[in-house]
Amino acid sequence: MLEKGDLVSVVIPAYNTEKYIKPMIESLKAQSYRNLQVIFVDDGSCDGTAEIIKEYQREDHRVEYYYQKNQGVSIARNNGLKRVKGKKLFFFDSDDTFENDLIESCVNFSIAQSVDAVLYGYADKVLGKKENEHVFELHGSFRDDRIAKEVIPSFLGHSYEDVNEWLKGKRGLRAGKEHTALWRIMLDVETIKKNNLQFDASLSLGEDTKFINTYLLFAESIGVQERTLYYLTIREGSANVTSNGNPILMTRNKIKLIDARKQIDSMAIKGGVNTNEFWQGTLIFSAVQLALRLSHNSKASSKENYAVYVEYLNNPDVQKAVKNYPPVVAVKALPFYMLKWHMGKLLFHLCKLLPESVMNRF
Repeated sequence: MLEKGDLVSVVIPAYNTEKYIKPMIESLKAQSYRNLQVIFVDDGSCDGTAEIIKEYQREDHRVEYYYQKNQGVSIARNNGLKRVKGKKLFFFDSDDTFENDLIESCVNFSIAQSVDAVLYGYADKVLGKKENEHVFELHGSFRDDRIAKEVIPSFLGHSYEDVNEWLKGKRGLRAGKEHTALWRIMLDVETIKKNNLQFDASLSLGEDTKFINTYLLFAESIGVQERTLYYLTIREGSANVTSNGNPILMTRNKIKLIDARKQIDSMAIKGGVNTNEFWQGTLIFSAVQLALRLSHNSKASSKENYAVYVEYLNNPDVQKAVKNYPPVVAVKALPFYMLKWHMGKLLFHLCKLLPESVMNRF
């Protein structure tokens, strides 16, 4: 059981963020909770990132610095995880900032609610200005099977029902869905180590989704703070921006993520929970989304883009999801009917004729 004053660990992977890392370090310095282990894992930076961290290390005995050859964020996090000594753990990104009481408020909430892990809200920060607050629709605390039934569906994806409710105009597609990011949760170290949880280095995007949902399968309790505590810096070069700007990379990541979600399903079913139904709608929605993005991708030829799209459509899990999907009668549902009628090629070429602004809806 956590007590106030117990050691809390923070792991920060860093790669070439010399232009952005100082505000994050200032956020760490300002934390009102003082008993911290701060672990930086430098993923082979070739700019001034290392010197900035080492300067901070010289000022603060709580800071640890480790270097690795460039191997990606998952391996960097795993290397940090090996060195964790605290009872609770945060993973922060090296270019973001957060409230001065983020850690203390999560510790206090954990103790007051008797929960092992704590979720909290975040906001985007674009050009230094706070935008788009994301506060959880979930409230209170959740234990045991309530986590699998009520929390995991918010993180894992969209069901068929979610897609159909959106097509009928009864809800936003992302309503009730949460961004599965590591920097918006305080994790319980004992749960991680007891179940030997690690990050999947084969995923260049979506590694958060797999890790968090796997963690939630083993978690005994979790609470939700109704506060915005973390500020996500939106900039060129971040993983999400890079993937969204490269539809081919996005498609390949989505294919890899299918296997990651299936691994979660396999673990969940052993506990009597069917998580597969929580994300089948994601596969068919992505089939339409990728037709739009790949057909407008000027960084590759139309032939290359279509070949990658066919690779996604031919995935056995995508084909099964399309076959089993029960579409509703709605004008917006036409692309989904085209998928069921095996008209993926026509859908791809029709999407070329649509204005790029349509992509913002997907």
